[in-house]
Amino acid sequence: MESSFYLPIFLIAGGIIFLIIFFHYVPFFLWLSAKVSGVNISLIQLFLMRIRNVPPYIIVPGMIEAHKAGLKNITRDELEAHYLAGGHVEKVVHALVSASKANIELPFQMATAIDLAGRDVFEAVQMSVNPKVIDTPPVTAVAKDGIQLIAKARVTVRANIRQLVGGAGEDTILARVGEGIVSSIGSSENHKSVLENPDSISKLVLRKGLDAGTAFEILSIDIADVDIGRNIGAHLQIQQAEADKQIAQAKAEERRATAIAKEQEMRAEVEHMKAKVVEAEAEVPRAMAEALRSGKPDIYIELCKTDAQGKPRWVKVIGQTFYDEKGEPERVLGKVCDIDDQKKKEWELREKSQKDSLTGLLNNFTIKQQIGARLQSLKRGQTGYLVVQDVDSFKKINDTNGHLFGDAVLCSFADELSNIFPEALKGRIGGDEFVFYVEDMDREQLEEKLKQLNRCMSDRYDDDKTGLHISCSLGAAVTDGTVTDYNLLFQWADAALYQVKSKGKGAYYLLDVKEGVALPGKSYLDSEENKEDEIAHKEAQFESAEDLVLFCMDLLENVPNLTSALKVICERTCSFFGIDDMICVEVNEAGPTIRYQWNREEKKDFARRILNPGVFEWDRIRKKADESGAVIYRQSETPDVYKEEAESVMIVMSTAAKGLKASVIFSNRHTDRSWQEEKNALCRISHQIFNRLRTLKNAEKDQRELNRKLNYDALTGLPIYNKFVDKLEAYMAAHGKSGLFFVSSDFSNFQYVNEMYGYEVGDRILHDFAIALQEKCQNGVLFCRVTSDHFVGVLKEDTVEKARDKYLEFTNTFVQKTNSRYDQCNLVIATGMYEILENDWSVSSMMDNANEARKQCKTQKVDSAVEIYTEKIRKNLENTREIVSGMVAAYNNKEFRAYLQPKVSLHTGKVVGAEALVRWIRADGSMVMPGRFIDVFERNGFVTKVDFAILDQVLEYLQDALAQREEVVPISVNFSRRHNEYTDFVPNILKRLKDYKVPSELLEVEVTESVFMSDLNKLTNNLETLRDKGVEISVDDFGSGYSSLNLLSKVAVDTVKLDKQFLDDTMNSEREETALTIIKYLTKMLKHLGFKVLAEGVETKEQLDMLRLADCDIVQGYFYAKPMPIDDFRKFLQEFNERDNA
Repeated sequence: MESSFYLPIFLIAGGIIFLIIFFHYVPFFLWLSAKVSGVNISLIQLFLMRIRNVPPYIIVPGMIEAHKAGLKNITRDELEAHYLAGGHVEKVVHALVSASKANIELPFQMATAIDLAGRDVFEAVQMSVNPKVIDTPPVTAVAKDGIQLIAKARVTVRANIRQLVGGAGEDTILARVGEGIVSSIGSSENHKSVLENPDSISKLVLRKGLDAGTAFEILSIDIADVDIGRNIGAHLQIQQAEADKQIAQAKAEERRATAIAKEQEMRAEVEHMKAKVVEAEAEVPRAMAEALRSGKPDIYIELCKTDAQGKPRWVKVIGQTFYDEKGEPERVLGKVCDIDDQKKKEWELREKSQKDSLTGLLNNFTIKQQIGARLQSLKRGQTGYLVVQDVDSFKKINDTNGHLFGDAVLCSFADELSNIFPEALKGRIGGDEFVFYVEDMDREQLEEKLKQLNRCMSDRYDDDKTGLHISCSLGAAVTDGTVTDYNLLFQWADAALYQVKSKGKGAYYLLDVKEGVALPGKSYLDSEENKEDEIAHKEAQFESAEDLVLFCMDLLENVPNLTSALKVICERTCSFFGIDDMICVEVNEAGPTIRYQWNREEKKDFARRILNPGVFEWDRIRKKADESGAVIYRQSETPDVYKEEAESVMIVMSTAAKGLKASVIFSNRHTDRSWQEEKNALCRISHQIFNRLRTLKNAEKDQRELNRKLNYDALTGLPIYNKFVDKLEAYMAAHGKSGLFFVSSDFSNFQYVNEMYGYEVGDRILHDFAIALQEKCQNGVLFCRVTSDHFVGVLKEDTVEKARDKYLEFTNTFVQKTNSRYDQCNLVIATGMYEILENDWSVSSMMDNANEARKQCKTQKVDSAVEIYTEKIRKNLENTREIVSGMVAAYNNKEFRAYLQPKVSLHTGKVVGAEALVRWIRADGSMVMPGRFIDVFERNGFVTKVDFAILDQVLEYLQDALAQREEVVPISVNFSRRHNEYTDFVPNILKRLKDYKVPSELLEVEVTESVFMSDLNKLTNNLETLRDKGVEISVDDFGSGYSSLNLLSKVAVDTVKLDKQFLDDTMNSEREETALTIIKYLTKMLKHLGFKVLAEGVETKEQLDMLRLADCDIVQGYFYAKPMPIDDFRKFLQEFNERDNA
């Protein structure tokens, strides 16, 4: 009874529960509402919606609304797909209905794209119908008169449906409008024009097209309010005035401090000079006593002492030493002479010789010496100005007004120069050219003084009636203390002068000289325009021998070319004194060399005969020279000397010119001559020539030293690369190329040595290596240092093997010695060697070939190695150059194509995937296989572009196949380890999946096993991010050399691909059962770790059977299909999976 009583209750309760569950999964009333509304949908579809976790109460009302609005092309699948993608179905349907009623074109695909992009599509449609007004915040701008204006604007916009995807938002509109307002106000001449016509702002802003690239269309821009702000211009002027005041005060304080320091310095210098005088006086008796004790046969001393009045007085001590029978000095007989008057005349003459006779300024030689000395004391950061001045059109002034007037103009220029630049070193260096040097002067102050110099001359001489105009052009070289060479600064100043002359005269131009910067422009002083009367200015009639001496001195100092100066000197001297011959001779190790000779009458071989080694013995003749350095031979006194050449000869020797052996020979061929009257003048002229020769030799020595610094490495002493090339080319031209081997050596990881021991030790190692190169490699033709630790050179040996063995022995010896000295150094030298062929002329090509060979052993980390350049390396190099030269054009022309190779499941016999492989198909249809270009692209990083190009083709295929409802399988795309270097690697992949609307499970990212050698943490993060998004990861080439199950356990991997070479080596072993066991247990271990196992390179039935026995999951190889174009794969996939392959 009781059980029968509860049974109906249980049945009722069960029925209620059933109805609740039924109506939950089968929304009958919703289906009924759809049917009544004319929407065709079945109860099964509603039930399946619940199963797919899609709410029917969202989809069905949307379908009813769309159907009632006449939008019958919207399907249930589209609404479901949009919901599953995270979209708002109700808003999309509302927007489509509103757009349809408002006659606005809005396709369903565009509406869903706008919604998925995060924008409110329904609000956008509403804004298209009812435009929106946006109030801008106050925009502050300043007009040209400095008044600040504050403007507010109202922008009326409506939505631009087509730009909602990817278009900018309201913030961009506000920013652009604000920018336009600032630009409009800033371009206004004054603020009043803006206040009078505020609509000018909106007109200008509207013309800019500010809505380009935004999600809105601007209908109007209205200026709501314009207020006046602060007077910015006046405020800035006040701040500038205050800053100028502070700068002026600072400069005044600096000048005062400099003046005080200069005064103290000069006082100290005076005291120092006084101490020098006292010291010199103390040395007088000491020097005399030392000379007397020395025992020299001839004693000649010039001494300066102070008399009773404190004035310096010069005396000369002349003596001769007498010796006893043992050769010991016994006594000295001599005299002391007063030469004070002679010294004063010499000082007066020297001072006179240092100055220009016309202007009183220093002459060319002296001013060059003094400025050069001043420049040497210039400190870094201290400013110096070398200025070259040239009187404009001076030849015309001379021709028109006479030379006396021209001389007066030059003297006036000298006076004005002294008045305006009293502190400067000043000199006249040519007919109408001057040079002066100043330090520590503001640039603006210098420019003002240069202008003043021209104004003063114009005020003094300009005459409108006669058309006379006097001006000068000035070029200045400005140095900050880094360049202190006079000649270089003079060249820069000359180039600056050329700039002035080429653009118009009567101006100045300043050039900043920088160390290592090439000289700009041309030279004016060396131009034809300035050379018309250079020597003509030197022609003169001499009233006395003193005038001739001064003329020769001036000529030697001011004419750059010594031969030209000697030509004039010889001619004028011989003409003045009536001498027949004058020969200037310089003696070196090879014998006497004639610098210049002048002969009144021709006589064959005169110079050669008079310089006969048996007669002209320089050391013997020098011993016979008197105090002035002269030796006289006369037929009446010494008939055997030059008896066939001349009646009388005077030879002046360079006794006072240290480091120089030179002579000047004067001869009279037909008349006897005592030479006493002209001896003094001829000796002085000769010694001037000797001084010029000595200066020239010193300059040549300095030039050689400069060339050494420019052409040789300061650290190693080896020639720099350009010098090395010149010397090697000269050597090959002279000795041929047989047996020559070009070597290129580089220290591996030398930076570690610098960091561990410091750069001083690193430099010492490089220096020692250079010394060892020159000492040990006796057969080395030449070596040089190209860069920090990179050396190149040329060896000469019989064979390449002998050259390699000897050089390797040398490098190993050096490395062992260095590593024993620095125990943590671990130096390794990698060397490439190239045998120079007869048709090789380019040193750069030789070095490139040696470098390519060196790269083959650069990875050597334990021992030094020498790699020889071979035909294989040459072909690889040519291939690399060909590949690199064409890769960009190939990429732009889309010549890199994706080929797909099927993956077949051994369990089902169906194609379950494919691998995308790159093929380079050129425009002519020829194919470049990956083996030729992949390694090259890996090295230069271009592989990253190619990988993404293949990914785009794969995703494009999958997108199209899904749209055509074709069968698709996951495609694996190879990605290089170089991608791990970039942060946008994973975002780029995910973005492409989204853009192409391809499910992530259809993409498999395939990385090679070598990727584990890169940053493992970064790699792990990248792979885990991809797996979280549904992308599978596979490791290619497992077993090729980096295999580690431990590494596989640490990274996110789904599939492991056994390398083809690993399978070939294992299966081709003699013990077939052992091979099967290895593969079987390796497969079992990988599967135990949770990986799918794929074997690639399957080509035979035997390999397939063995892999089946090993329980491999998937295979790939030529046994099933070769890689094929995408279109061919689509057909293959359909046909293969339709037949029975189990």
